[in-house]
Amino acid sequence: MRDTTRLELLVPLADNDTVPFSDAAFAAFEDFLVQLAGGFTRRGDVEGAWRAPDGRVMRDRSRSYAVTVPEHLTDRVASSIDHYVRRQFRQQATFVETLPARAVAF
Repeated sequence: MRDTTRLELLVPLADNDTVPFSDAAFAAFEDFLVQLAGGFTRRGDVEGAWRAPDGRVMRDRSRSYAVTVPEHLTDRVASSIDHYVRRQFRQQATFVETLPARAVAF
């Protein structure tokens, strides 16, 4: 077994003006994940809420993904995902959670 990190991430289904992102945008993102991390798991669409700096509770629908990478690549991969989502999906912030893992298939 090898030390790995699982990165769990959320990508909003629509922009801040509630305009849905295209299937092509998600297909390009998934291609990016394959190139960057060697693959991904799409866990489906999820709903959640978060508190904005002004105190309002914001509700989002997002697509949930997970990738697993060798531990030493965690920071580079997380940073690349953050930059991609901010740029291509026009986000001010991203959600990327890292969890230590052990993998056999690496």
